[in-house]
Amino acid sequence: MADTPIRDRIQATKFPAQKKRRQMLPALVTALFACLMATLIAGSGLLGARDGQRELAVRRTATIESLISQRFNNGLRLLNEGNYALAQANLEEVLRYQQGNHGARDLLATAIAGQVPTATPLPKPTATAVVIDKAALLKQARAAANTQDWDATIALTDQLIAVDNKFQFDTVADLRYEAFVQRGLAEINNGAAADLESGIFDLDQAAAIRALPANAAGAHAVAVRYQTAVQYIGADWDAAIRLLKEIPGGYRDVAAQLRNAYIAAAESYANAGNWCEAKRRYDEAGKALSIQSLEQKASDAASRCTASGGALSEFTVLPAMGVSGNISFRATDAAGFYQNYAYDAARAGVFTQSLGFSGAGIYSPDGSRYVLSESGQIIVHGAGQSAIVAAGIDPQWGPGGIIAFQGCTDGICGIHLVNPDVPNSLRRITSSSGDIGYRWSPAGDQLAFTANHTGAWEIFAISIAGDIRPLTTLGSASGAPSWSPNGAQIAFISNRDGGFGLFAMNADGSGLQKLVDFGAANADWQGATVWVP
Repeated sequence: MADTPIRDRIQATKFPAQKKRRQMLPALVTALFACLMATLIAGSGLLGARDGQRELAVRRTATIESLISQRFNNGLRLLNEGNYALAQANLEEVLRYQQGNHGARDLLATAIAGQVPTATPLPKPTATAVVIDKAALLKQARAAANTQDWDATIALTDQLIAVDNKFQFDTVADLRYEAFVQRGLAEINNGAAADLESGIFDLDQAAAIRALPANAAGAHAVAVRYQTAVQYIGADWDAAIRLLKEIPGGYRDVAAQLRNAYIAAAESYANAGNWCEAKRRYDEAGKALSIQSLEQKASDAASRCTASGGALSEFTVLPAMGVSGNISFRATDAAGFYQNYAYDAARAGVFTQSLGFSGAGIYSPDGSRYVLSESGQIIVHGAGQSAIVAAGIDPQWGPGGIIAFQGCTDGICGIHLVNPDVPNSLRRITSSSGDIGYRWSPAGDQLAFTANHTGAWEIFAISIAGDIRPLTTLGSASGAPSWSPNGAQIAFISNRDGGFGLFAMNADGSGLQKLVDFGAANADWQGATVWVP
């Protein structure tokens, strides 16, 4: 069943063909990098950049486009900076998912060629004479490791692998592992932002050899979280605050960043007229800063919040039958910023949602472990140990102990399943990298997900055995499915009426009803909704 294309399996259901609409995924903004590189990379490098950009534009997908775009653009930037080793690693990651991306292959060749030793020694990695004697190379690498010259250790083992990648395999792996761990920790502990990125990369290289020691794994996790938080600053203040709060206050400039984020978030909520959420942010910022002006702003926001009753008037709540609990979702506020909201069935209203809103499925059923995607690898963390279980992104740990993720095997991408406690359990159940937004049913026996196989984004369900069935035929942009706590219903977001709204239906696709009309607000319809009791 898993090897039959989903398009054919959907067609077999014989539901009406839908009017094709333009795919609503964000376009890759990569032309700027091609322009910057046009005068810096000649010959095959320039042609590779242009070809690669076109390849990305043609082959982009909903779930892996961000990873591929980031890696490709990083490769271009690092190539321009002369950091050929890091450029090579990023471009190889692109080719992991797009083996036919000839532009990336051309750039990879340029990056590899740039690492050939020249007459002018480079400061990093330490320049070494070209040696083809494998025993001599290994001896030099050991000597470099003994003096803790990690740059030379890595450069020499790189050269040794180029000569013979099987020579003294375990010994070379041990040398590289120690060098990447120690250099990565030193770079992460340095205050420079560029060194932080290099340190994360080095620890990723070490983790590809074997699990990181506890201190390195912890340093890596905090560094990645900090780097991610910084990327959200100015774009999504709530996400930045959530991530920054999970980092120790003494780490780098976290305390200052968090205070600034609280104030900026409060101002954005106040400008949007969301006074209840603005008050909470002013209160949090005031506790950290003890500024009188913030206390006055918090008091003003509290008065306005009380006057509004706490509910948000921009959403229209419709009568609903048989729906209970709270459904969280993301939509834009009056200022155009994405915020977290919750539909409360009991109060028949929409209210601001507290920080910490996220999709379910990251933690194991017993809560003892969690799974993350790091550098294109699905890694399970817990009990001071980490283990790579597969290559992919966006993992979701189901109630039955199985992890669902988006990945590629045998050149075919799609939703994969793996049980981290069962060897050789990896298998693919769909055949498109555009199968996204998947969420486990409470029983852990099936997934609801979003896909565009008929010219419109619809909601589907698939069992862990690979049996698929369509749940919507709305001919619009529908996504972000989530199951009710009892598994009887599924909530999702759609613009079937022209504007976005929150809908609910029975688990078999029947009983469709609209719960909330978002009015002029846009929705994160490819993100996640969370339905709780």
